[in-house]
Amino acid sequence: AGADDYVVKPFRMAELMARIDSVRRRTDPYPGRTADPEPAAAGSRPVRTGDVEVDLAGRTVTVAGSEVRLTRREFDVLAFLAARPDEVHARAVILDRIWGDVFLAASRSLDVHVAGIRAKTGRSGLVRTVRGFGYQLGFPAPTDTPVPEAGGVPDAGDVPDARGDER
Repeated sequence: AGADDYVVKPFRMAELMARIDSVRRRTDPYPGRTADPEPAAAGSRPVRTGDVEVDLAGRTVTVAGSEVRLTRREFDVLAFLAARPDEVHARAVILDRIWGDVFLAASRSLDVHVAGIRAKTGRSGLVRTVRGFGYQLGFPAPTDTPVPEAGGVPDAGDVPDARGDER
């Protein structure tokens, strides 16, 4: 008796479904059985998109043959998207699957982790934002350039002014 959770109006259907699924998982008498398949099974083949390879079983990411180090949560987000690359995943579903019941519906944690994935891989198109809904694994162009290192901005004294003269 009593409320297990509540959703404040207005809410999105994806958030409601994620919360219902969360309650169902917590109260399931057969926790080994899941409605959705888990992202990675041992021995699964790596997912490739452009020059990026995500090895779900080995928990590694390589870009153009070089390994990229992601945090545990960044890899979890990328692995979740890579497990079903053709689907667009709702924010609430990703938050529920990666963070479980500890997420806040208005949390920016997911956005921060996606930004970290894009920055560390140097492939801004690797994770595609679907405005107002969520994210999808993208198809980054091999010409995406890495984020510039510190010191990559020219010194103000080296920039010509409007007349073309050095300052």
